[in-house]
Amino acid sequence: MHTAYTGNSHYCYSNSLHMCLQHAGMADLPEPGLLECMTGMPFGALFLQFETPLFFPSHADLNPNSGMSRALSILGWTCTQWEDDNVESALEALEANLKNGPVLPVDDLMRAWNATDLGYATCAYTLRGDFREDHWVSTGDMLKTTLENARELIHAAPSGPVVFGGSQAFRQAAEVIRGGLPKAFAGFLVHVGLPIGARRSLDAADFMKSAGQAEAAEWLVKKAESYGLAQYYATQEDWNRTKGLFEALAEIEDRIVECIWESTLRQHTQLPREFTHEVGSVGC
Repeated sequence: MHTAYTGNSHYCYSNSLHMCLQHAGMADLPEPGLLECMTGMPFGALFLQFETPLFFPSHADLNPNSGMSRALSILGWTCTQWEDDNVESALEALEANLKNGPVLPVDDLMRAWNATDLGYATCAYTLRGDFREDHWVSTGDMLKTTLENARELIHAAPSGPVVFGGSQAFRQAAEVIRGGLPKAFAGFLVHVGLPIGARRSLDAADFMKSAGQAEAAEWLVKKAESYGLAQYYATQEDWNRTKGLFEALAEIEDRIVECIWESTLRQHTQLPREFTHEVGSVGC
């Protein structure tokens, strides 16, 4: 069966999950933007106080691998996950799982597949295949669980000394920029961190609006706009304005947390009937 290509590299794992679920025949397949929200990644921020510091527009307690597992659980789907450090075993597992699917040039794939440089990787080679429905979940329940997860994640932010989350992640990044940021840090912001942050925030805003969280959605739109403006100034190497926008992003993150917290206190949200699988389908 032909597998259609979805998206671009910035949403690599959500686009890949979308393609796998589409190939597996999932009915009412959510768009990648909603799948991204289901992973939990858009809800928070992460700063790592390493020798060369890092900033990620994602929750501090998640990574793409655990995020995909979370999304599959929400969807009521499962898959076979395989991990190993041995290249021969990895190739055998790949061949077994791709009997009915496309195959890349193998040498190039094996080099790209090796994940020993990824901090969150547990093995050199990880494979997910045989995607299948475990139990039926209604669209409304999928989205309700996504909202509950977002609430849980957005209130859980580590505060150092190495790992910082939430608004503190933005403030730590602002301090790095103020002190003369390393070239690698600047390059990652311009080409990866800031554009991903903008898109994730727009997807999260679309989701929150449809979930009846209008105020949080408005702040998430402001967050997306601030990410975008920060990228513009960063490409111009106007680091003073970039720093100011990270400080503004810290304030916005605090407002988002307040909105979600107040909403939690007011009610156990009843999701609107008009929820559809298209929620969160923001393009780039």
